[in-house]
Amino acid sequence: MKIHYITIEGIESKGKLKLSDKGNTKVKPGDLVIWDIDPDQGIVKVNNIQKDETSTNVFSMGPLKIKNSTAWLGVINPNISEAEEDYTIEYTAKDKDYSFDPKIQVNP
Repeated sequence: MKIHYITIEGIESKGKLKLSDKGNTKVKPGDLVIWDIDPDQGIVKVNNIQKDETSTNVFSMGPLKIKNSTAWLGVINPNISEAEEDYTIEYTAKDKDYSFDPKIQVNP
C-alpha cells in the first residue's frame, strides 16, 4: 500500500486547480489518496470530492473529509482491476464556489 499525497497548490485561469500530480493520479489497488490545500493560495476550503456520474468508482472508502483538518482521504478498492475514474473537486476560493475535474488511474 502506498500513500499518494495530492497538494492543491493554487488556482489557474477560470477556476482550474493546480495540483501537485498535474490532475492525473496513478495508483494501485489498496492505495490511499490524500488531498490537502497549500495554505495562502486563495483556496478557502474543499467542499466535496466525488466521482463523475458516468465514471467508474475506484474507491472502497471515501473520499471523506478528515476531521479537524483541510485534508480529504480516499481508499482505492483493493479488489479493483485496471480502471480510471474522472472525479470532481468542489471548492471555495475567495467567497466563490468552483469545481475542477481531475482523474485517478488504477493500474494492477
